[in-house]
Amino acid sequence: MKVDELGQMFDAVVCMDAECYLPNKRLAVKKISRVMEPGGRLLLLAWCKQSGLTHIQEEIVLHPFMKYWAIPSLETPANYRKYFEHSDFNILEITDLNDQVRRNWEFGYASALSGIKKLSRKDFPRLIWKRMVLGSEGVRLIKEQFPAAVYIKVGYDTGFLRYVYFLVEKR
Repeated sequence: MKVDELGQMFDAVVCMDAECYLPNKRLAVKKISRVMEPGGRLLLLAWCKQSGLTHIQEEIVLHPFMKYWAIPSLETPANYRKYFEHSDFNILEITDLNDQVRRNWEFGYASALSGIKKLSRKDFPRLIWKRMVLGSEGVRLIKEQFPAAVYIKVGYDTGFLRYVYFLVEKR
């Protein structure tokens, strides 16, 4: 959100899997535009939400995943299109990559299921022991990331969660 404070101009900017953590996506696009040379390109790989979701759909499926990953909000591809157009960018390509990343999301979900199936009560003293690699912090992360993996899978299966490639050029 402070790219304008760098005091430089850029002919290329890449933002991969990080924009979802920005609190104001519209303002971020505008600020990036201000520090780009004409003809410069921005490549954005973004976690997006499907357009037209109801509040309850977002609340049940997307908000839990966002909570576990500390994501303040998700934007729609249509809104990104508007942000680019209003920030002096020409859109070169927008591609929904969900089909290409399917195996990653499936792998994450399968790994979460496998890990939780193997975990038993007798494992907890060993896992919580401070000298073990996992330790109490690792157990906390397992507890948080398992539900995140489930909600990502549900978001993918319902089509509510999209992974989108944007390539734009500064006018």
